[in-house]
Amino acid sequence: MDGVKTARPPFAREAPRESGVQAKYLPTCARGLRCSGGEQHEVCCAGREVVWTAGGVVRQTLELQREVVDADWVSFAVEGDPSPPPPTLCVLTEEELTSYSAGEAHATALPGPAGRIWPLSKGLLLQEVGSGRVWFLGGSLSELLRVVIPGPGEGLVLCFVSARGDEPYLVFFDSGRGEHRVFRYEYGREDSAAPGSVTSIRLQSLEMRWSSYQYPEAASWVGLATDERGETALHLLQGKTSQLVAFSLPGEVGGEQESGVVSECFSLPAVCASSLTPSSCRENQRRRGPSGLIILTPDSKLFLHLGAWCVCQLDVGHQVVGLELPRLEDSFVARLSDGSAVRVSVRLEAFFRVTKDAMAALEVALPRELYHEVCGAFLANLQHTCKGSFEEEWSSFQDAFSDLVETRAEEAAAVQRDDSPDWDHLLRSSYHRRMAGSDEHGAFLSMGPKGGEGRPEGRGSVGAGSGTGRKLGQTQLWLLLESLHAFYEDCRLDMTRWPCIPSLLPLLRGLATLIGGEANQYEARYELDMSESCGVGPSVAERMPKCRCPADMYQALVCVIDSSDHSAWLPGVLDNEKAEHLDWSRRVLRLYLSVREYCFSCFSKDSAESPDPTIVIRTLIRDSWSLRDLHHLPFGLAVPVQEVIQDCRDNPQLDWPGAVYMILNRQDLAANCPADDDSLLNAPYSLNLQVRSKERQDHHEVDFRIKNSSVSASNNTAAEGTRERNDGMSGIDKDSTRLRFSQDLRLKEARKTLSSSHARPVQLPKGMDLSHPETNNVQQTKLFEMAMKTMALPVGRGAFSLSTLTPLPTEPFRIPDLILSGTLPHQNNAQITLDTNNLVTQNMLDWPEFHNGVAAGLQLAKGQAQLTRTWIVYNKSVEPSNSHAGFLMALGLQGHLGCLSITDIYRYLSQEDDMTTIGVLLGVSAASTGSMDTTISKMLFLHIPARHPAHYPELELSSLIQAAALVGVGLLYLGSSHRIMTEVLLEEIIRKPSTDSWRDQEGYALAAGIGLGLVNLARGPSTKGLSDMDLEGKLCYFMNGGATFKYSNQMKTASDSFAAAGNVSAQVMEDNLINLNVTSPAAAYALGLMYLQTNDKTIASRFSNPESNFALDFVRPDFILLRVLFRSLIMWNEVKATSTWIEEQIPQFLRNAVSEDGSVQHSTNIDIDICEVDPHTIAQCHLYALTGASIALGVRYAGSSDRDAKKILLDNILKLLTFKSKSPDIAMVHASTCNRADKPTLEQCICVIALSLSLVMAGSGDLETFKLLRSLHMRDNTKSGRITYATSMSVSMAIGFLFLGGGQLSFGTSPKAIAAILVSLFPHFPTSTTDNRSHLQALRHLYVLGVENRCMEAVDVESWREVRCLLEIEVEEKGGAYKYECLTPTILPERSKIRSIMVKGKDGKYWRRPVKVSASDEEIEENSSDEVGSISIPPQRRRLYVKRKLGQRFTGRTFHGRSDIQEIVGKYTTDPHLLGFAHVCSEGDDDFSKTFSERLYECLAEDKPTSLTAYLAMYMTVDGFQLTRGVGRALNVQNMNVARTFCSKLSVLLDRKPSVEHGFIRACWSKVA
Repeated sequence: MDGVKTARPPFAREAPRESGVQAKYLPTCARGLRCSGGEQHEVCCAGREVVWTAGGVVRQTLELQREVVDADWVSFAVEGDPSPPPPTLCVLTEEELTSYSAGEAHATALPGPAGRIWPLSKGLLLQEVGSGRVWFLGGSLSELLRVVIPGPGEGLVLCFVSARGDEPYLVFFDSGRGEHRVFRYEYGREDSAAPGSVTSIRLQSLEMRWSSYQYPEAASWVGLATDERGETALHLLQGKTSQLVAFSLPGEVGGEQESGVVSECFSLPAVCASSLTPSSCRENQRRRGPSGLIILTPDSKLFLHLGAWCVCQLDVGHQVVGLELPRLEDSFVARLSDGSAVRVSVRLEAFFRVTKDAMAALEVALPRELYHEVCGAFLANLQHTCKGSFEEEWSSFQDAFSDLVETRAEEAAAVQRDDSPDWDHLLRSSYHRRMAGSDEHGAFLSMGPKGGEGRPEGRGSVGAGSGTGRKLGQTQLWLLLESLHAFYEDCRLDMTRWPCIPSLLPLLRGLATLIGGEANQYEARYELDMSESCGVGPSVAERMPKCRCPADMYQALVCVIDSSDHSAWLPGVLDNEKAEHLDWSRRVLRLYLSVREYCFSCFSKDSAESPDPTIVIRTLIRDSWSLRDLHHLPFGLAVPVQEVIQDCRDNPQLDWPGAVYMILNRQDLAANCPADDDSLLNAPYSLNLQVRSKERQDHHEVDFRIKNSSVSASNNTAAEGTRERNDGMSGIDKDSTRLRFSQDLRLKEARKTLSSSHARPVQLPKGMDLSHPETNNVQQTKLFEMAMKTMALPVGRGAFSLSTLTPLPTEPFRIPDLILSGTLPHQNNAQITLDTNNLVTQNMLDWPEFHNGVAAGLQLAKGQAQLTRTWIVYNKSVEPSNSHAGFLMALGLQGHLGCLSITDIYRYLSQEDDMTTIGVLLGVSAASTGSMDTTISKMLFLHIPARHPAHYPELELSSLIQAAALVGVGLLYLGSSHRIMTEVLLEEIIRKPSTDSWRDQEGYALAAGIGLGLVNLARGPSTKGLSDMDLEGKLCYFMNGGATFKYSNQMKTASDSFAAAGNVSAQVMEDNLINLNVTSPAAAYALGLMYLQTNDKTIASRFSNPESNFALDFVRPDFILLRVLFRSLIMWNEVKATSTWIEEQIPQFLRNAVSEDGSVQHSTNIDIDICEVDPHTIAQCHLYALTGASIALGVRYAGSSDRDAKKILLDNILKLLTFKSKSPDIAMVHASTCNRADKPTLEQCICVIALSLSLVMAGSGDLETFKLLRSLHMRDNTKSGRITYATSMSVSMAIGFLFLGGGQLSFGTSPKAIAAILVSLFPHFPTSTTDNRSHLQALRHLYVLGVENRCMEAVDVESWREVRCLLEIEVEEKGGAYKYECLTPTILPERSKIRSIMVKGKDGKYWRRPVKVSASDEEIEENSSDEVGSISIPPQRRRLYVKRKLGQRFTGRTFHGRSDIQEIVGKYTTDPHLLGFAHVCSEGDDDFSKTFSERLYECLAEDKPTSLTAYLAMYMTVDGFQLTRGVGRALNVQNMNVARTFCSKLSVLLDRKPSVEHGFIRACWSKVA
């Protein structure tokens, strides 16, 4: 790399040493950008090294294995994030392109070598060397896409690419035709792509019109530049002709208006050129800053141009032979004659706002030619000043201004100056410098050398040629004075610009003196403002008609308040819309007019109507007022505004911008608004609300984590992690759960109940001798029973801890252990281990470990940016494991597997592990629900051998994998009514066993039925394209069967085709009839899901139950449960939470046959064939019908916490428990005296109804329900009969549903949610850990797809902590609307049922505010950026921001003096400003402490803390009034006059106590008037 040296290039004259411009020698490949902090970042490459520097400090050094061709910063679009993308470092080699970002490196193989990187606003372009093909890369993980170039594509060479999104242009040179071609590019995105992502780029050809002859060679330089008017032009440098040709772009002002035409506008002689990139992080930018042109002429001179305007000549002290572009702001690279390259910084505009606005005032007043002269002189002088020195910058402005308005005497002196060396000696004397700084005409005396030696001649001296004696006319002087005076008045209205007024006043007074007698009023005004005396200005009657009187904005505002004519006091230039520098005066004037209108509306309003606050709010919104802008108002001007704001903040609307809420001191409403910058947060609350703004990081900031990623905060501190074992529920312990269940220990007890990572005590029978030889067998038996319970707990734990954890991206994710050992309390808690030799099967732990992995993975909430592909691959297990297989399925259920590529999925499937394959198939399908992705579809059908072609090689896949693939097909094609998938799944329901090893046929058929129902979910009779299939008739045949039916021949043909293919089992023999034991549940699920919530009575009648004892012989008792269930869910609107409805679902003859105690009664009133039917069967049928109705009731009211439904289900459980206490064991059911249902059947129904109860109370943590479920869980075999694995799993699921997501989540009732619940709650639970015969155990976790986040949390905007807040919720049901009150955090009703939500302000702690509720997900997506208070913001957590009422907390409290103020303030607020001020008041003993202790208490008690600023400003004005001199004295008096006038004229019209006491204002005025 080249060395670094420094040069001081003089610009138009020699610069002082202390302000010289430095130039640095740099490598030619330097690329740079500026981040949000103002720091410039560069990247340089040489050989195999890439060096990244920032502010001259090396950030990172990368060494690659191959030679580096180019390196640059590129902004890639982030999927799902439409905001501006962050920059990424890209390094190009001959074979690949590597991108570095956020600690990750991604390499993209190149189809061929590329010459350089062409950054776009989103992505990059590469042109292949040789072939000329152009490739587009839209993301670091995307694939290279070929760019289609319209027109002839041979011989095109890419010359220029604009990286600015508002100027999307490309320039190619067509070597075949010898012409340049310009294209406009735009990005494309597929419909399935995430918002904000870029998947393609499209070019539009533009026509170039040349005024001069175009030479058939490529331009040596192409670039974009913007002139001082903001017009951007495309520049091409022709090497042979040494001409720089500029083209106006379509749509630009002054350019060709015809669409798609680029026409030549001007040309300049040049051999080299370079554009200057303007600074991108300037404040208060009203328009795009100019980007200058650096031109090297044929005579080796450098000039700075803004468009066609030549600003000045540049001299770097050496001969320049070429120019280069380093892409750093306000700088260019000059190649010197000695071969070195020097980077030179150039300032294109002023740094301080006052100087910018002063130049804008000159631009408005002067003709364009004169403005160019003074602006050129100013920019030439500006190059020698320090960027952060206002004195030097203002001095440069004075120099340029003095050249413009010199007097006749100076003109004569200028003539003598050329021949008098004595005059030059005088100008260089110390006396001249002292007089120039002190004399009243010092603003017009030169502050630097005026000799011709330092100024260039010819075109370089346009800004410095005052030696010609140019003088402005009287009219131009008046225009200049009025424009600058208007700017002076504008500065007086902005308190932050008061320090600059003393620098402006001498200039204005000198200009008024130069004009003469007609400007006497102006001169007198400036002398008054600079003198020690003060006044409030003359009245309108005192203004002399023969003299022009200066405008006075303060007097104009007083007239606005006094309802008199204010137009006479306004500057005339204020009506000129081109005077953008006077926008502040216009905004203040419009605000005061709206304040006056609002005050009059309060006075004239009817008693029944409240004043309309939108009068003022409309003005605030129109002029984009912010809290920072109000802080710029002087104290006197702020008093009327604060008074009206105090009156408007009680009833705000929900569609106002966040900046308005901050002005109203309603941070609770502003916190929900999207913040574009930090200006939304005012100072007292910035420490708290800044935490939320970090969730949306500034995308213009460079990510410093190229090699080492920073560690994000964990949910739990390290100390808590070491104290508490990893039980898989660590995310439960947070503020919202502690607040919601703060009254008792139910959450802790539920966590203890569902924990499977600790040994449990083994209790032996009392009195048992420990030395007995059977003791060990008894211990193992007890331990085995406990192990069966423990192995079932992860299913419920997954629901309990659902979406409660945010993982650390740099640490491996740990799955908790599944502990099956126990402790012996009677032996000092000695540990006892389960003897695995006594286990029934060796794979008994497979499915429990799978469920344990699912439970661990379900902790990870949706939408987390940390869960990237890298994180998932990083946590991949070395060897296939059951727990990791479940973990993968959980990631898919939460939508995280979508980031995996197809190769990653292949690596998992190639492990040939059944559990991993099941987890991947279901997880990937769940993550792509309803997408119909063809790649995933092929993967699923690959695991269904029955659908393989005849020539396809045979694959040995277990029936469990095939069942998972069938359900995956249903999820993938959810609700699509895809005909081919419907036909395939329908055939799979009746498929015969294909091999001798075929097992779990019922589960396979059920999976096919579930898949069929999901594909046609809730489509009902509206299903298009399936009407000719008679799908309903076939499913009814599969469900009910029949001896002869029109589908029998079709089924026989299908069976024969299976047999012909050799897919017939030699052990399982079935005829051509339908096996209802296999197909009936599957058909019931398929038909029920198809017509879910359709209220179709015809289809509901197909689920009819037997109406007589004779019909019972043709229906299996447990099938009655499914018939009652789906008939009820089809007739959705008829389900009622009443005991009568439950009874109506049970056939009449069964209700008559079963007595209240559950026994079958023998009565002559029953059918005559009652004795021929087994009483035990009748009891079972009655029990299953009751259970089916209970499940339907639970699903219908899922997540509603309906009290009636809860009571009915609770009574049913207690009734069945009573039945069970009287029922016989399974061995007694065949006895002639048995007239009750057996205990296993009752136990199954009890558990299913308990699950239904937990559905209704999902997420509520209801204490009564939890007591019941806990008692069911604590039972053992000695007292309650045999407690199986099925019982333990169902009860653990019920407990998990009750505390779903730690009490933060609940279930929805959409078709998708109901289908997910029904699939996971299939009423036949596995009898053992290896049982998948009737239902695949992995499907028990699909309830996740039906979960909704409906927990409303309230966050205090002062402390940023979750608090309890009273809400009033209005719910609309079919029976009518009703309201109820609840405390946050709480589970809200479904969104469609909520009519309104209101924060109770009356008699409450917090400000009253409504919450706007979005009606649908589409409305949420459309209005999330505009609507305030919507429960959909933010999407993952329903957060409601509230603000405490200060005055409410001071009610009934007495102020006892300043010694008590610090304690009061510290107890009721966390505002650091108020706390610090209270500390100052309590420490002092002077009048100030005494006065402001009372004022502070007054402001807090009346909830007007912003008024404290006005009190303090007025007090300080009066206290230091005698010491204040000059401008400050006059400004203070005029501010006090505005406040006094408002109190006496308008404040009395407001029907409220004033925010600033009128007596205090009058007392202050009496001391300064």
